[in-house]
Amino acid sequence: MSRISAVLDSCVLYPFYVRDTLLCAAEEGLYRPIWSEKIFSDATSNLVKDGRMSLEKATSFENKIKKAFPEAMVSPPDELAQIMTNSLEDRHVMACAVFGEAEIIVTDNLKDFQPKDIDIWHKKAMSADNFLTYLYELFPDRMIKVVHRQAKAKTKPPTTISELLDILDRSTSNFANNIRYHEKKWELAKVIQKVVHIFGRESSNGKKYLEGNQYCIWIDKQSVGITSKSCGRDILRICGKQANSYLALKDMIIFEKFMKEVESSECKVER
Repeated sequence: MSRISAVLDSCVLYPFYVRDTLLCAAEEGLYRPIWSEKIFSDATSNLVKDGRMSLEKATSFENKIKKAFPEAMVSPPDELAQIMTNSLEDRHVMACAVFGEAEIIVTDNLKDFQPKDIDIWHKKAMSADNFLTYLYELFPDRMIKVVHRQAKAKTKPPTTISELLDILDRSTSNFANNIRYHEKKWELAKVIQKVVHIFGRESSNGKKYLEGNQYCIWIDKQSVGITSKSCGRDILRICGKQANSYLALKDMIIFEKFMKEVESSECKVER
């Protein structure tokens, strides 16, 4: 699979923790970041203007990022921006995406990139939250690694995974929740095993299962899983220490409630 290319707009390069997560994911090789000199200078000048960085620190930061991602910088001609039809102040971003052959524009100014203006160029605009969630859905284990590495690198002050997710929750809540729920898949697998073992039916191939309206939970000799009835595919399959998880936030909200109900039932039985 070819690597995704995405333009990072200045508005997603401005907030420290979101920028850090986006760049850590790029360092992990999950996508190729793209920007222009104007995009980057808009971000750094706003950081200086708002007192988030000194001019000296902003210059050092810019040089460090350019060195880390030498292929990210593109220089679209002014003529290209002039033929764009999206919001005037963000036509240079659109030109950057076209010139840099990026599939996605990561921006929190989605109103400036209407489908009627970008569809013709076969581009898609996504918020930082949606883009990080998209990367998580494609590479769940590697995005967990990204967040763990990001938290470990924060030493002044030291930052735990939980604290980092609380910070990211402010602007990228779907992504933060997906990371939180990722770790719960192991706990969920244990609950599935227990419930299916007691209440499940046995199929002709020896698999035990329990069906609901939206999901089928099942176990066999080696694996534990959840099949989504809407898409007909396994959204969770755990075999030993290997886990393939495609649990979306909506799925985990349902199964977190399910786990609480099972726990509550067990407590009543014990009493």
